[in-house]
Amino acid sequence: MKQPILSTILLAILSATASTSAAQNKQPDDVRAMAKKVMMPVVLKVPGMDKVKVVENLKYTKSDDPNVLMDIYIPPDLSENEKRPAVIFLHGGAKTATRRKIGASIHHGDA
Repeated sequence: MKQPILSTILLAILSATASTSAAQNKQPDDVRAMAKKVMMPVVLKVPGMDKVKVVENLKYTKSDDPNVLMDIYIPPDLSENEKRPAVIFLHGGAKTATRRKIGASIHHGDA
């Protein structure tokens, strides 16, 4: 009795996967070209990255939650009183399985 049920479930899953792949290939060329561009991985290494000072796991609130931490990336040539613009990546919410270090390790446009 279990064998026909498992076979039916497997067939349903394979059919759904095949139809999804086929639907993606039916997109217009310009849509597929744009999707290819926006899904490119972010550059993970650029010249000078090894000189950046990284201060990791700073607690910025009174919460006892171990996930409420931040990292700061400081340019190597920043003088003591110099002010520069900041880029802030916020991570939180439903996707708790993703890493907080999104700025340093985005691998598939999952921001």
